Amino acid sequence: MAYSRLRILIMSLGPRAFKRLPDGVGLKTAIQAKNEGLVEVDGELSAVSEYRLTAAA
Repeated sequence: MAYSRLRILIMSLGPRAFKRLPDGVGLKTAIQAKNEGLVEVDGELSAVSEYRLTAAA
């Protein structure tokens, strides 16, 4: 299930604009993606932060 949430997160984000987490994707998934180097966080890591893809994704 975590894999599908990670996929949803990656598919919903783009490389330029920061966006909020999509519905169904929580903070744990965002932290996992950040630790794997897939997303970049705008500001402090929280559920209300905005995210975008890194070049690694």
